[in-house]
Amino acid sequence: NEHFQNTTSTRSRKELLSIMMRRFFAGTLACLMVLGLAACGQVEDTKTPASDGNASEKVVHVFTKKREWNWDRIKEAFEASHPGYVLNVDITEASDYYNLLKTYVTTGDLPDVIQTIPGSTIDLWKEYLVDISDLECFDKMDPEITNAYYEDGAHYGVPLFAEYHGVIYNMTYLEQVGFSDAPKTIDEFVALNKALIAAGLPTGISPWKGATAMIAHMTAPIFGAKDDSLSYYQGIQSGTVDLTSDKDWGMFLDYIDAVRQYGNADALNTDNTTERNAMYAGEYAWYGHDGSWVTPALRATNPEMEQNLRLGVYPYSSNPNENKIGVSTQSLSIMNTENVEAAKVFVDWLLGSDEGTDILVKDCNTVVLRTDYEMSAEDVGALAVQGRELSANGYGANNFRNMPDSVIANCANSLQKYIAQVIDRNGLLNEVAKNIQNG
Repeated sequence: NEHFQNTTSTRSRKELLSIMMRRFFAGTLACLMVLGLAACGQVEDTKTPASDGNASEKVVHVFTKKREWNWDRIKEAFEASHPGYVLNVDITEASDYYNLLKTYVTTGDLPDVIQTIPGSTIDLWKEYLVDISDLECFDKMDPEITNAYYEDGAHYGVPLFAEYHGVIYNMTYLEQVGFSDAPKTIDEFVALNKALIAAGLPTGISPWKGATAMIAHMTAPIFGAKDDSLSYYQGIQSGTVDLTSDKDWGMFLDYIDAVRQYGNADALNTDNTTERNAMYAGEYAWYGHDGSWVTPALRATNPEMEQNLRLGVYPYSSNPNENKIGVSTQSLSIMNTENVEAAKVFVDWLLGSDEGTDILVKDCNTVVLRTDYEMSAEDVGALAVQGRELSANGYGANNFRNMPDSVIANCANSLQKYIAQVIDRNGLLNEVAKNIQNG
């Protein structure tokens, strides 16, 4: 079989598909050859070697989404501390990730460790995952967080990291118009923009070209306001919840309206890269949706800018107690392959040992979920520390994770039509409900 290089690699979807298909057909051909030889009486005993041909090596294949992480450093440290183990990492764009994972399943050539999120994603892949309740790193994490990955008596994922998102402000501009902190309400947000315009200063920019994030991330305060977010979603599915009269959706759209009024006119054509480059260069006073995940690229591009940025809540409501940032957790899961035990060793090392955690925190600026590990702004970035503080003080709402990707995409399309003023509020909310009902 052809196997992945023993180095980390970032591959396009086309490259990964090509490699997987070659592996699949090579394996099929090998099986046919063995069967043919056996039929001729030429094969008495066939042993399957380790995946690189060295039976003493334990190979762990990680398939993950592209992030500003130092996977080369992770590989080097893991292999150095675990003689006989080989870590192969393949990285692809988040937009291609799950489609490529489906291709792995189709070919039967599963990776050992994959990146997941609680809710619908783990439910989708659960039949291919193994119970990892025996990982020691669970003992170092808050059960309230790890319980999100517990289903049917088993843990199908373990928290990898947390990220915090909301409106990011450049305080250099805000301080010039008398704001010493980020706006906490929609009224303060509007007042800020009026003051910026009066002073001849730039307002804000929003990346609404990638509208799926608006549904996947920015609805966190909507679902977080409900006593039971899953039951609420099921009420939308059954038609018993009327979104046109829902206060939280109305406040969300109040913010979208304000952003449309005061922000960049080309928001529907602005992608995340454009918005973030503007942030790193300090071109605007606010950025309508982004998060602590920008820290590694920010530090690589313009590290001095970090001290000027402030993470604020999504200012949907006039009541400051109703406004939240979003909290996103993602996880690692282990697939049912021949390398399960080796994969568990790697995951436990990465998330449970100080050596692995140090690399995630200090090299990758990642907020880990260990309760016994201290993180500073120098380690994980000022935005992450601000997010942790807001969340700890009750101003955080977890992303709602039970909405399928197809529904998110359809709702995003509807929201873009609303921003373009093709449909009105009721039209949008009725479309959102229909998208959820159609699944």
